[in-house]
Amino acid sequence: MKDYVIRQYIDKTIVINIKEAEEIYEFSDVSKIIIDNINNKNLTLKLLKNKYKNISKDIIENDYNNFINQLNDLKITPNNIEKKIISNNIYSIKNATIEIINTCPFKCDHCFVSNKKEILNLENFQNLINQLIKLDYNEILITGGEPFLHNSFVDIYLSAKKNGFLVTINTNGYLLNEMLLNLFIEYKPRNIELSIYGYDNKSYYNFTHTKRAFNIINNNIDKLIDYSINLNLKTVLTKKNKNYLYKLKSYAKEKNLPFRYDYIIFPNQDNICQNMQRCTPDEIIKVLKEDNDSTTFFKEKIKNINIKNTIDNHVFQCSINSGRIYISSNLDIRPCLVVPFKYNLKEISIEDACNKFEKIPEKYIYRSDNKCMNCNKKSLCRYCPGKFYMETGSLTNVPNFYCELADKLIKEFK
Repeated sequence: MKDYVIRQYIDKTIVINIKEAEEIYEFSDVSKIIIDNINNKNLTLKLLKNKYKNISKDIIENDYNNFINQLNDLKITPNNIEKKIISNNIYSIKNATIEIINTCPFKCDHCFVSNKKEILNLENFQNLINQLIKLDYNEILITGGEPFLHNSFVDIYLSAKKNGFLVTINTNGYLLNEMLLNLFIEYKPRNIELSIYGYDNKSYYNFTHTKRAFNIINNNIDKLIDYSINLNLKTVLTKKNKNYLYKLKSYAKEKNLPFRYDYIIFPNQDNICQNMQRCTPDEIIKVLKEDNDSTTFFKEKIKNINIKNTIDNHVFQCSINSGRIYISSNLDIRPCLVVPFKYNLKEISIEDACNKFEKIPEKYIYRSDNKCMNCNKKSLCRYCPGKFYMETGSLTNVPNFYCELADKLIKEFK
């Protein structure tokens, strides 16, 4: 229980003692239930009493009150946990994205996932967990493909949760069933990031080539909402949904759920190429102009662009190797999804791979004639050497798309 609280929320030097709980409850279960339902005292006590029927209600309520009092003393609430950790530098947030399977029931035309089928088995996942614990990682994003398609998903998820990680799941929501729903009710994820691709069965079929998908997913979204599972909706802008993207935003608004979309989509991982479903800069601008939020965002962003050229000769100007890693279902490890530098964890440890990644920023320096080096539009073009490499095979050969997009954003929203 101490590890669960300390690893996720509180300074590692602080010790939470709930003596009664430590003596009679299973490891971490009390704190897990309380934190997962911290806004709902009645539900928390009900879950505790149902789980520990042989323990008196008085003891359970006393332990609950002790725990809450200690969190209150530390001024920790559900709304300020992450802000408190980051602002006080209590410990760094370190995130590992783990692809457990790269197949999916959908056949979306824009999908960038490799066609080579790979599945990460439970034993390898648990080995990753053990390494991440030693390296003080706090968060895990479980992704795919479609992670619910993995036969051992329940055991994989519980392995991460019971070792104290904040767990987020990327899913399309199509395969959610009662077993998984009950799992998330008892062991709540930090968040479920659910990708939506249509507003009715017809639009979903056109996008995913799967019949009746909208009815199934809409019903599953309602179930997650009913049980207060943290849920965000997201999508990608493609040529197929560019004319109804804001119907998806309206759908999310009706459900009172956060919604976001991305207009930069990746090529297939098997080839150096352009994703043919990516919208042109003009098509992207047209969509952005229809949205007041986007219009406000880009006007403010462009207003604050540094007028003077800031020279930075490093090819990588992002937070590469700053406590974030990506591990694929074949055990390749990268600093992130899109960069071409990788090692296989059958041959190297996570720690050794990360030590090698640390040398990347200083190793890759621009030539003096590179047009990106002193360009002040990088925040608009979504500058990323990894994305450039996926299209051109070069970290510094920038596709015209990115420069054209930045210029048109400035012209439209200045």
